[in-house]
Amino acid sequence: MLRTRLLSSLLTAATALAVGACESAPTYPDEPSIEFKNIRAERDTPANGGTPSNRIFITIGYKDGNGDLGLSAADKDTPPFNSSTSDYRFNYHVKLYWYNTNYLRFEEYVYPNPALTYNGTFARMLEETAKPQPIRGDLTYEPGKGDGFPINYPEFRPGNRVKFDIYIYDRALHKSNVITTEELVLP
Repeated sequence: MLRTRLLSSLLTAATALAVGACESAPTYPDEPSIEFKNIRAERDTPANGGTPSNRIFITIGYKDGNGDLGLSAADKDTPPFNSSTSDYRFNYHVKLYWYNTNYLRFEEYVYPNPALTYNGTFARMLEETAKPQPIRGDLTYEPGKGDGFPINYPEFRPGNRVKFDIYIYDRALHKSNVITTEELVLP
């Protein structure tokens, strides 16, 4: 009797392991999809007495059916990723909105130098030699890449609110959905 129960328990455990090992990989579309996860800010005060700024970090979740997210250094040297006039030179696109307290509404923020942008790139998620496969995970991005948002600009003073629209591209030039972050009160 004890032997039968022990054998039955071992067979049940082996079956559970076999079923778990046979699970197929998730299926996602080849077009990337993203979702908002988190937004936070840190005050950065330069040691040299320069103007303090807020560094903002946005975390999104991503899914992609064939794993072709991100750009390597070699990718950035090839068309269409290497053209200064191509929308694809960036794979992470950011549109910033600030809360205008005079008009009591959010407005798109246009950087004083139109050549500068909060768009950027992120590295490949899979090795260049990896076979196409579904991937998912989280990506944290910093608009302004360490330059921050100067608190002496009226739009970025402590207590003001900002939010962002974000989308990404994969290497096949598929555009993700556009997400809007939560509002962030600047420190």
